[in-house]
Amino acid sequence: MDFELLMDDYLLNKARKYCAANEHCKSEVAQKLTAWGATQEMTDDIISRLEDENFIAEQRFAELFTRSKINQNKWGVVKIELELERRNIPVQIIRKALSEIDQFQYLKNLEHLVRIKSKELKENDPFIRKQKLMAFLSSKGYEPELLEHHFE
Repeated sequence: MDFELLMDDYLLNKARKYCAANEHCKSEVAQKLTAWGATQEMTDDIISRLEDENFIAEQRFAELFTRSKINQNKWGVVKIELELERRNIPVQIIRKALSEIDQFQYLKNLEHLVRIKSKELKENDPFIRKQKLMAFLSSKGYEPELLEHHFE
């Protein structure tokens, strides 16, 4: 058995463990494999095998990522979409994951953030308060049209 086959098996097993510990997308696994010394050919082969073995599933990753960012970080759709795009998740998978957001929970998160941030703000001028709140919520990824509607 030559060195390349040994290295391929070693990296495949290492990547299986990496994927079993937490959900990862293809781009994250590719970055890890490259850092571990895999060639592009090895990386492509290993990722293909991991997909066949269901260690990697882009749809599953996108749905879990979306749910966790909504529930734990209280992110908005804009920020989630940008982060998924940055990870090279296909547009149709992103759309499907975003379409499954619980809208009640999403609006509840927005209300929670407004309450928390409103308490923190020392500003008395209502216009400046509104601008600061909107800037904060925009940084969390909430859609401008939703914010405009919320603050009417």
